[in-house]
Amino acid sequence: MERSDNLEDRKDQENSCGNEDIQLSGSRNHQNPLNPSWTAKTRYGRDAVVLQSRRGNCSSHSESCSDAIQRSTIQLDDLDFADDLALLSQSQQQMYEKTTSIAAASAAVGFNIHKEKSKILQYNTASTNPITIDGEDLEDVKTFTYLGSIIDEHGGSDADVKARIGKARAAYLQLRNIWNSKQLSTNTKVRIFNTNVKTVLLYGAETWRTTKAIIQKIQVFINSCLRKILRIHWPDTISNNLLWERKNQIPAEEEVRKKRWKWIGHTL
Repeated sequence: MERSDNLEDRKDQENSCGNEDIQLSGSRNHQNPLNPSWTAKTRYGRDAVVLQSRRGNCSSHSESCSDAIQRSTIQLDDLDFADDLALLSQSQQQMYEKTTSIAAASAAVGFNIHKEKSKILQYNTASTNPITIDGEDLEDVKTFTYLGSIIDEHGGSDADVKARIGKARAAYLQLRNIWNSKQLSTNTKVRIFNTNVKTVLLYGAETWRTTKAIIQKIQVFINSCLRKILRIHWPDTISNNLLWERKNQIPAEEEVRKKRWKWIGHTL
């Protein structure tokens, strides 16, 4: 995976790719659709490396790259966003070559890879050989966070959903003075909940593998928060449908579906 050091070459490469940015952050989803054996996450010391990582390589959308990961008619070997880069490979040798190439191209233009923030995640492989940069081994991990979402060796979305619920709960508790306020209407409180809590909860939801169990966990959290905001406590009861209707809410499953369609519209 070579990076062009010449600005004109980069422009030519960008044009030949149809000006496609490789912002496939949604492919960070946890059902492991690309099923790579090796994933490397690297972080550059400067944000300006975007010139190299987003413009300098057309192989990410090439259909002839033999070592890339294939899905449908598109083969991917890296996922790039600003100064974050995730490399995908099917063997240790391929990952070593890609990492070495990236490090060399970056050094040629004065950029350094942050080794402490660079991680290696292996999936379904018996290889124990380390990946190194400048003689320093990169950390081999079972899970890491990429663009705010958790990726682990087993795939799936459970770990990320659990983390999202935890962060949303923390955001909710930080606003307890809002929920307990007698000066604010419930409509205002619900609007604050939608913008300050639910957005935290559903961040990255467009890439989740939404099983019934996951949807139920999300919905239970939302319903619990809404009931507290509306001061509905036992023995008072209200159906979930009536709860949603009162405050113009839609089921969590439908919200996730809408986010997926919106994301698809951005990526196609």
